[in-house]
Amino acid sequence: MGFIDWLKSKFTKKSSVQSSKSGPYVDLRKHGRVYFPAKGRFVQESHYANNQESFNGRLFPKTETEGMEAHLNRSFEILKRYLPNAVFSDVYNSKYKRIWTPANDGSINEYGQASRGDIRPSPVEELWQGNMNFVSLPAVGTKYMLTAPNGKKCVIQMGYERGPGSAEFLGGLTTEVHYYLGTHNESILSIDVCPQDTPLGPYEEQRQPIPTRPAPPISAPAPHTSEIISRTYVIGDDHKIAGIKYLPDPDMGDVMIPKGVVIHFTCSYNMEGTVSWFKSNGVDIHLLVDKTGELVQMVPFNRKAAHAGVSKWGEYESLNDDFIGIEVISIGPLVKRGAQFFDCYGRVWRGEVVEREMFGHKYWEPFTAAQMQALYDALAPIMKRYLILAKNICGHHECSPGRKTDPGGSLIGSMEDLRKILIGVAVSENSH
Repeated sequence: MGFIDWLKSKFTKKSSVQSSKSGPYVDLRKHGRVYFPAKGRFVQESHYANNQESFNGRLFPKTETEGMEAHLNRSFEILKRYLPNAVFSDVYNSKYKRIWTPANDGSINEYGQASRGDIRPSPVEELWQGNMNFVSLPAVGTKYMLTAPNGKKCVIQMGYERGPGSAEFLGGLTTEVHYYLGTHNESILSIDVCPQDTPLGPYEEQRQPIPTRPAPPISAPAPHTSEIISRTYVIGDDHKIAGIKYLPDPDMGDVMIPKGVVIHFTCSYNMEGTVSWFKSNGVDIHLLVDKTGELVQMVPFNRKAAHAGVSKWGEYESLNDDFIGIEVISIGPLVKRGAQFFDCYGRVWRGEVVEREMFGHKYWEPFTAAQMQALYDALAPIMKRYLILAKNICGHHECSPGRKTDPGGSLIGSMEDLRKILIGVAVSENSH
């Protein structure tokens, strides 16, 4: 052994990895073939941008801290469902716990970006995230079961990223996973394969009702047989719909001339929580449609709002610049496990369900009939006022294909059906 090798042996920690001799396995760059269950240390990783975040129309931040406070607040609210007494300053108690993953690291070109490129996890997926230094990355969302020395268990997912580079660690985990398990970089955790339909997050909690605090209350959508009221709306000189609530978003953009409309769903339960989220997360929307059909406006129609991200529809690109955004209150896609449905936050869903195969999802919370009527009632005066053609009414899944799934299967009918209904509302389709 040379002098340099001797120094490395003295001052470099040895690998903590302990592996079974047979069974399911993965091939890792620093550890070779590792069989499950395996044990080792997991380093704390920094944060990934999720698919509910926008950075002035960009998918990823430009600095290691841009938008981080809003990201941490959202993650902390999810964590508190399982640890109601958690304290924000205890969870994120160092600078390293408050930054994005680094940019320009091999194939990674942006802060907060994983090895998969522009594919971003949901807020829940990003929180319960892990990685290992795979030779070949597994499918995005591949789940594993972690067990801490104290017996606590947690289901995480991998597939977005490789890491860490040091042979000292078997893998990496988010700050929130370590905090929930009560572990740190020096803890020896056990990792094993698990059924892929196991919900993400704390495993113990999945055998009990999931706490609702601080999440908004779950309420079933209004049945489609309820009385539906059609309303005639007027847009004033201030570019707001007269007679509805106006709750201004502090982050609205510059003046624009509307050329089209993008339809979204919110992945949320109620109007109150949705308005609060938009006001505090650097993302904006022009109009919200509640389950009852109530409309709330947050941005005048002649001002830009950050709702579409990277997008293209017909001759238009970057639709934040000239397309109005309408969000319909709906949880969106659902997952069925056994006889129960779960929402995108891993909570049991007790509301209405529609079965429709789209974008890898089979089940959705449908828009209520009141929402569909309100959507039409709102679109009609918007199209007339700004001379918007039906062909320029699009779904987010259409203008950001492969990146977005809304309104997807939650929309009653299809976007094409909606456009057909709206033909001729503003002007002749052949006049432009």
